[in-house]
Amino acid sequence: MRGRCFVIIVLRIVLTSSSVPFDNRYLVHNDTKIELEPLLISTKLNETITISAPYLRTKYSHHYLYTPAGDVIDLDSVESIQSNIKNDFDDIRINVTSLRRYSSELITLGPLIESDHGNWVLSVFYPDIDGNWVELFQIITVEIIETNSEVHCQVPIGSAFRPKLPRPVIDLQSCELSSPETTFDRYYDRIGNDPNCEFIVDNTTKTDQGRWTVIGIGRIVHKIVYNLEILDVR
Repeated sequence: MRGRCFVIIVLRIVLTSSSVPFDNRYLVHNDTKIELEPLLISTKLNETITISAPYLRTKYSHHYLYTPAGDVIDLDSVESIQSNIKNDFDDIRINVTSLRRYSSELITLGPLIESDHGNWVLSVFYPDIDGNWVELFQIITVEIIETNSEVHCQVPIGSAFRPKLPRPVIDLQSCELSSPETTFDRYYDRIGNDPNCEFIVDNTTKTDQGRWTVIGIGRIVHKIVYNLEILDVR
């Protein structure tokens, strides 16, 4: 069964609204910025996530969602959202459901693709009692992880262990190898700029036994775990 990720946040704010026209320039410039606690959502390709967005139900508030690519979606306009889905996001569905009781918006994103990996920003613009525009925003990091099946690996003692990802990483940015706790300070090398994030651990010993994890970061995060067993040489 596929897992689903739900993030539920309820924000209650009481405002005294004044009749102040909203200028789209406030999408970039505004008088005050207030940042809510950032969120990290770890998920998979093709999954669907549901986010409860900060929502101020006042006549003059404006709500926007910024994608990792920098596109801006007007959450106050269902027609605008539907248009963006069709023209800009291909097969991605963005649904917005109002929860008037809790003054929040449930935003459903998915099925997720590689370009959804990264930072999304939810912003609410509203005028304070003095007529100055305030931006309330929250950064939501969507971390898409492709996890490969765990590999059981047997290596003769004293031989080299060469863990790597099963497939090349597109637009590779960095590679990481984590070792078992029994050998946390173990020396190892990375094989050049190998797109599979291949590493070499020379002269293996019994303390090298355990779980080794290779992580490659490209358009998304790629991960594989090796369960290493060191064999005695007779």
